[in-house]
Parts: sequence; structure tokens; C-alpha cells
Amino acid sequence: MSYFAGPAGWASRTIPEWTGRPHLLDRADRVRAIREAIRVTGPGGPVAVAAISRFAGPIDFAATARFDERMLAESRRLIADGVNDAGIGFTHAYFHRVPELLAECREAGLREVTVHGIEGPAWPAAEAAAHGPSAEAVFDAALQLARVYSDEPALVATSAHLLAVGRRATADD
Repeated sequence: MSYFAGPAGWASRTIPEWTGRPHLLDRADRVRAIREAIRVTGPGGPVAVAAISRFAGPIDFAATARFDERMLAESRRLIADGVNDAGIGFTHAYFHRVPELLAECREAGLREVTVHGIEGPAWPAAEAAAHGPSAEAVFDAALQLARVYSDEPALVATSAHLLAVGRRATADD
């Protein structure tokens, strides 16, 4: 359990959150994990599901000047299957596309699902400027844009991390 100050009215409510498991490579395992979060939630209660964006690694490597031929090849491969290569410095993990995350949540039984981009579309700029003279201004702008575009469908996948938020069905659903 964790606290998530998400959509209006949810602040200070305890929300079962599925984090720490984006490494599940098999879709059936991910859906089963979401079903378990739903199972332990009261009727109508909120559930949050964390995931890594399909584009997180390549964008991070570009923003931090670590992008090379190996990362270019990994970018092309990652687009096809979503399975991260642990040899590039991160664990085995599944990197989601937004429609996949939505589909998994809905298949598990989550209702009224919205996917939020955690860092927002300007996080690569903030990452690149982190140690420069304009770091504070760039970070502030990136944070403001993250808030404005949190659930904008055309931009959600630009965030490194995704948070799908929905609710458990009630007897009336």
C-alpha cells in the first residue's frame, strides 16, 4: 500500500498499488498481479498500476549523452517486443505501450482506467540540464508540463514511468 495524491478526491486515500513488478515479462503474470490488487481492494476502491514506458531507456540514454550504436539497436529491438535487455544496465523488465497497459488493466477487471505519465513530456530536457546553469528553470518547466499533460493521450508515453489508475467494480457495475 502507498499514498497517491492522484485525481481529485483521491488524496489521502490508501490505494493498493502494483509497483515493483514491472519486470514481469509474461502478460498473463502482469494481468494476474493486477487482479490480485483488485481482489484486495474494497468495492469501488481505487487501484494504481505502475509500469515503465516502452521509450524510457532510449530517451534517457539520449538525454544523458549515453546514446550509441548499441542503444540504437536496442531501441529498434525494444519497439518490437518491449522486453528490456538487462545487459544495457537495467534489469529484465517489460516496457509498456500505453494501449497495452490499458488493455491489461481492463482485462484484469479494472474500471474507469486512466494512464498518467509521471515525469511528463519535458523530463528529457530536465535530465539533460540537470547539472547546468539553467537546471532549476528547466526542472520547474518540466514539472509544470508534467502536471498539465499528466493524462494527455498523445503525450503520456513520453514519460519514463506510467501510472494507470482505475477502480474496482461495485455490485452496481
